[in-house]
Amino acid sequence: MAQTIVHQVHGDHLHDLAIYLTERACLERGYTFLNKKPLADKAIYPGIPDVYVRVPWRRTSERGQATRGYTDYILEIETNPTSESILKKQSQFSSPANHELVIIGIPQTDRIEILQTCIEVRLP
Repeated sequence: MAQTIVHQVHGDHLHDLAIYLTERACLERGYTFLNKKPLADKAIYPGIPDVYVRVPWRRTSERGQATRGYTDYILEIETNPTSESILKKQSQFSSPANHELVIIGIPQTDRIEILQTCIEVRLP
């Protein structure tokens, strides 16, 4: 069954490819894509995140009671991240309740396998 990813071109070729690969990995894991636009309209989010997904979770207590919920993840792709660029992203996307920021650093490379590995090991 074919699935669709709505991808908006963003940044240079490497950055854009990394965003697409992140979106594809999220799709393959069954994550739900969320609308990024409302985040850009809020004062605490002075920008649109690269990828914005909802990941459901299920936890079982010691007594065997199941609790279900979700966490929304803001996934930011950083090509050759620096401490300064990471701090900027952390302040730009300060996490409200039930949100987590994940910064995925990617190296300058022309090998798609390296990009995929860098992305997949950082995904929630």
